[in-house]
Amino acid sequence: MKLGRETETIEYKKSTGELKEGIISIAAILNKHNGGELYFGVRNDGTAAGQDISDKTLRDVSQAVYNHIEPQIFPDISNVVIDDKDCIRVVFEGGNVPYYAYGRAYLRVADEETWRLETSDKCCFVKLDYSPHKKIYKRSFCVIDHISSHGIDAVNRIIPNANGELFTCFDSAVLGVFEWINGENIQNEQTKLMEYKILGKVYAVPTDSVAIPCDKFSTVSADLFYDQWNKLRRTCDKNILPVLEQHSRRLKEHAARLALFADRCKHDTSHFYITHGDAGGNVIVANEKFYIVDWDDARLAPPERDVWFCLHWEWAMTAFNDALRENGINYTLRLERLAYYYYDMFFFYLNAYMETYFTLGGDGIADKLTEYFNCWIEENIQYANNIK
Repeated sequence: MKLGRETETIEYKKSTGELKEGIISIAAILNKHNGGELYFGVRNDGTAAGQDISDKTLRDVSQAVYNHIEPQIFPDISNVVIDDKDCIRVVFEGGNVPYYAYGRAYLRVADEETWRLETSDKCCFVKLDYSPHKKIYKRSFCVIDHISSHGIDAVNRIIPNANGELFTCFDSAVLGVFEWINGENIQNEQTKLMEYKILGKVYAVPTDSVAIPCDKFSTVSADLFYDQWNKLRRTCDKNILPVLEQHSRRLKEHAARLALFADRCKHDTSHFYITHGDAGGNVIVANEKFYIVDWDDARLAPPERDVWFCLHWEWAMTAFNDALRENGINYTLRLERLAYYYYDMFFFYLNAYMETYFTLGGDGIADKLTEYFNCWIEENIQYANNIK
């Protein structure tokens, strides 16, 4: 069996060590092409690398698809031999767009590529970005380098090019090379505690010499949502408009609370640090060492931007304040800032569903929105509603 290069409907992963990335690729291909093939044990150029495959390996792939792709699909997963090497082939199809991987909708695009690159002495992660996002991606290099230069080794270290530059502009794209972290993306109570310790060290890094956007306490997220809602009304949509109308009072209350706390917080920009924005979803554990990767959306902001997600749990609030003190930061999390980020992120995620609808369409968005109004974020909002 011979393979060509990757295409819009065929994806290669060198091993099941990239299982999460493979699951995301399946969802992205389904959303654009309704079907495709994914191979584990194959390099990006189509040559077979092979890997050890047992019944458990095949079950792990099957369970990852079952647990992390919605709506559910039933792929054909098999052990295939390519150039005398064992590989895994996943053939999948589905027309119930949009599909979600790990709770997010992805779209197969030709403007961003990532791959693992092996040299004689090291393994690297390479990312080439042609998309509009490349401006943010380009800005992240100086942030990562700045953090690393202050002794923080828990980030994905950049490998400069031959001219000593942090990135390369290539064919209207931005190309970056990073040291490969051979670990697993994990989220649990232990990783949360280590995440807080790493963030505490990052907050202790000086910010005066790094070019990074500064967060502003504003109502932009709610304003964008209502703009999209008005756009939806003009389309006479019958899928998600009824869901939004059903929750219109709640949405109005959340928008008003966001405006209240934005106004209360905007006059105080003290205790702004380098923040990640989604640290919890980007913790990699490798040989008992913890890393936070993907600093594309780093901003100067208060610590509440990084930890609003878990701070309705008392143990998390205590652990985070302890991490600040351990790193010499004389700051205690403020309830009004937490409330701001709860409401801001509520609309941020809601806008992602709206954007998915306008990009992909699909009746499934109505069900997703219904779930969203009753999902994990509701517990956070109830906590925020009690903040005066």
